[in-house]
Amino acid sequence: MNNKFPQLGMAGFSDSMKNQNLVSMHSTNPMPFTQLELEQTIGQSFASILTDVELGFAPDEGTLALRQTLAQYHYSKSTAAEIMTFAGAQEALFCVYNALLKKNDKVLAVSPIYQPLLQIPLNCGCDVNTIELDAGNNWTLDLNEVEASFKAGCRLFVINFPHNPTGATLTANEFHQVVDLCRQYDVWLLSDEVFRGL
Repeated sequence: MNNKFPQLGMAGFSDSMKNQNLVSMHSTNPMPFTQLELEQTIGQSFASILTDVELGFAPDEGTLALRQTLAQYHYSKSTAAEIMTFAGAQEALFCVYNALLKKNDKVLAVSPIYQPLLQIPLNCGCDVNTIELDAGNNWTLDLNEVEASFKAGCRLFVINFPHNPTGATLTANEFHQVVDLCRQYDVWLLSDEVFRGL
């Protein structure tokens, strides 16, 4: 595929390993259900599931039942009206970045981090800087350094906790401090929580 966007390093490496009969030992994605596993999990045959599938378009923001379930079990202070669902994280990230940012906006992100969290704002023409988690201190986040970056100008702060790849987490107090700093300096916070609940 030819386009102006550079290939993600992780995707390029994975592509270079295709057709080599290797077993992936690095994947962070769960394996999808087999047909039999799906039938056992929901207590219905695959054929009966297919006869009950609505073939129209689902609402752009996700079905009301799904958004209500997410609000109830994951976001106790949110309502279904405040939740949107996507087909995957990359689609959601693309939409968020393009909705919040314009060319030359400053973005700060923790590092190391999932590459698309850096590459998508770069593709939007943003100035992206990273703040390194302290490997010598259990991968902690230096909130004084975060505040210094905010004072220098920042439109969006990107975090991903539980952290991929280290597994580090923020305490509730640290997370509230991050939120307070974002409010104080009028910085959007993008919190990628793909491993939340593990």
